[in-house]
Amino acid sequence: MEAREQYTNTLSYLATCVSMLCGGTTSLFATYGSSFGEVLGFTQYETNLVASLGDYAHYMSAPLFGYLSTRMGPTRVVQAAGVLMFGGYMGLSYAFGYFSSPARDAHHYVAMMSMLFAFVGVGSKAAYMASMATTARNFKQSRHSGIALGIPLSLYGLSTFVFSTVKAGWFESDATPSRYLAFMAVVSGAVHIVASRFVRLKDDPRDAAAMAAAARRRASVSAAAAAAKEMAGVGGVLDADGGAGTTQLEMVEMKETRRRRTTVSSPSINDAA
Repeated sequence: MEAREQYTNTLSYLATCVSMLCGGTTSLFATYGSSFGEVLGFTQYETNLVASLGDYAHYMSAPLFGYLSTRMGPTRVVQAAGVLMFGGYMGLSYAFGYFSSPARDAHHYVAMMSMLFAFVGVGSKAAYMASMATTARNFKQSRHSGIALGIPLSLYGLSTFVFSTVKAGWFESDATPSRYLAFMAVVSGAVHIVASRFVRLKDDPRDAAAMAAAARRRASVSAAAAAAKEMAGVGGVLDADGGAGTTQLEMVEMKETRRRRTTVSSPSINDAA
């Protein structure tokens, strides 16, 4: 059982590393950013606007995906990262393929291109937060937790280097970055969807013990409340003035005391007669 758990944790860690390697690709904008002006006819200001909105979406979505990673688990967050990055890159690829030559009215699509690149930024941050939350949780009791966190972070930073090298080797001669962006869409989407099947949170024995103790406390409190309610329903009575009365046991004891007093006083009365 322990060997199986160790195998699962190892697969989960490798999945987070691969997810981080394919997740930090927002900085690749510099490798194809000039095509916004050359192919789409964007001005420098419009190109910078697309890049800036993508960065804003990337950083401002961090609290949301941090919350979702702990609330829903990392699996769904990594899946969302794959869908978002696939949609963003594929949309950018289609746009560059549609405008195969400089278009005069392409600047009207600045908002659309900004939204597509924002999808890439948000998906990148989703992969980052899910991977970091998983690694921090699974290695929080390990003495190698610093190394375990550092390796995915290094891969996230190296993502730009890896994929820019791929572009230089396979797509440098292309007139537009359409094929390159389609490649990024397929790789990002496929890697994150596959990685989501292996990313798991390790069960902490201390957390399990705390949850079991809390459950026992709740059960004992509920049992005590139910017993008190049952006793109040069976033995509790009210006085005529509406105040709290005595229990049935106390009333029986009072009647028994009165009977004894009557029994003791009866011979004295007969003797006097």
